[in-house]
Amino acid sequence: MSATLIDRIEIKKDGVYLSTHLPEDAGSRRTWRCDELSEAYQRDGQKGLDFEMFLILHEFAELGTCHKSTARYHYVFNLPETKALRQECFSQIDAFEYSGKSPSEFRIYNREMRDRLYGQLAEKCGEYDRKQKNRNLER
Repeated sequence: MSATLIDRIEIKKDGVYLSTHLPEDAGSRRTWRCDELSEAYQRDGQKGLDFEMFLILHEFAELGTCHKSTARYHYVFNLPETKALRQECFSQIDAFEYSGKSPSEFRIYNREMRDRLYGQLAEKCGEYDRKQKNRNLER
């Protein structure tokens, strides 16, 4: 079974909603309130939401079709430096795994490295925002 596809993200007064579906089942489309994203957005604003979205997109789901609400994540995933950041992060994780450290040390290191990656990718969303702002000012 393939990963869930995220088609849209909506920020409403009562939380953050995702529109998702399974790739092999068109009838599986649904919109639902995501507690983790809602809490992250309430706690840390857009940057917290971006961080949690990259966690979700690396560990649980994939992006669906490009919608204006997901455009920032499509943009970041298509940056050349994103591939390099991801490759470096996962190479370091693999090297640590084979270094002979204990499983608990590996889990801690793995989480720290992934969190660092997601934070760096969330910062790249700021670059997208600046480009969009400049485009809007040019109009």
